[in-house]
Amino acid sequence: MTAVSDHGGDEASIELSLTSIPMQSWDVRRRRYGDQRWLVRHNETFEMDPFTDAVWRACGAKVSVAAVAKLVADELDLPPVELLEPTMSALALLGDVGLVTFAAGD
Repeated sequence: MTAVSDHGGDEASIELSLTSIPMQSWDVRRRRYGDQRWLVRHNETFEMDPFTDAVWRACGAKVSVAAVAKLVADELDLPPVELLEPTMSALALLGDVGLVTFAAGD
């Protein structure tokens, strides 16, 4: 994911576990034109690669981090075990810039 706006970045890193529930932030909208994808929040714009886009869209399901990795793996036709670490990294990045929030899971 590439930030194309000037964003502070002073936020603390997000603590993630496999049971955390990532959710799309209410004030973020997804835009797509051709092969390009962006998340827009107020005057901030974030360009995403296809993998990070798949992770963000999976957050709309309001399921655990492990389930998000499975949804992304199913979409990309890859084994979920290979995508767990990249999914957690993408979620941490999305959380650091406030594009997703996290709820405690069971």
